[in-house]
Amino acid sequence: MLAHTWRPNIERVALGLAAAAYGINNVALVGPSAARAHGAIPRAMGIATVSYPSTRPRDIETIVGTVRTYRRSIDQMDVVQVRNDLVHGLVTSRELTMLDLASKAPKWPLPDNERLEAIHLLATRADSSLIDELATSFRKQSSRRRLSQLLEPHDH
Repeated sequence: MLAHTWRPNIERVALGLAAAAYGINNVALVGPSAARAHGAIPRAMGIATVSYPSTRPRDIETIVGTVRTYRRSIDQMDVVQVRNDLVHGLVTSRELTMLDLASKAPKWPLPDNERLEAIHLLATRADSSLIDELATSFRKQSSRRRLSQLLEPHDH
């Protein structure tokens, strides 16, 4: 009889690796991993995305999946503390996560339809004035414009 071996989810591993290197208050889940922590992506992913304050972007292979790192200092993000069954730590706010996902850069390991669905789910609980404020503060005006286009109702 095979014993079931518990494995942590990839988001916890990503935060753990980042926290071990830079401290728990200096790293955050970003992009699709932040969206997943906010409940906007229900399925598990094989890649977790996490910020590191000073490193070149790279992928770290683990037994539970790939940890993709992005250089972004915690003071260049709007972060919130999340403590749920998925993660315990900092993640970008719903609003900044939406701006990140709306970015034109093809850096997120998520198909376009799932990215759009996550944006729409996040939008149901987001503060649009905070989105505008963050877009200005963090120089994400092009992401803000793209986000507005993605959220426009389409006539069929």
